[in-house]
Amino acid sequence: MDTNIIKECFRDSYNKAIEQYNHQDYESFFEKIRKAIEWFCKLLVLDFLEDDNLADDLLMGRQTIIVEKGIRSLCDCYEVPDSRKLILLAKDAFFYTKQQSYLEKTLKHEIESHFSDLNRL
Repeated sequence: MDTNIIKECFRDSYNKAIEQYNHQDYESFFEKIRKAIEWFCKLLVLDFLEDDNLADDLLMGRQTIIVEKGIRSLCDCYEVPDSRKLILLAKDAFFYTKQQSYLEKTLKHEIESHFSDLNRL
């Protein structure tokens, strides 16, 4: 996926969401901000992984990241991530690139907490 296209889509979705918010159309705001969050998560995956081929495989649903008992691995996948799954994928991509020992327990908890907050929108 082209980073510049994703950035432009994120910017466009975010601006539309803010416009709806300013017009006090909160239902449309939440619909648009959700789309902006999806684009943002795609940018995070691309940035965290620094491997365009792997990021593309993850974003296109050809592979996914499995985190089990602190061990991260890749496996085949047959479903394109969307909405909440993109948020989880962005979180897993972050942890996939970091050694478990690298992250302090508090930092790991904070990161997981912030991704959970995004998922609640």
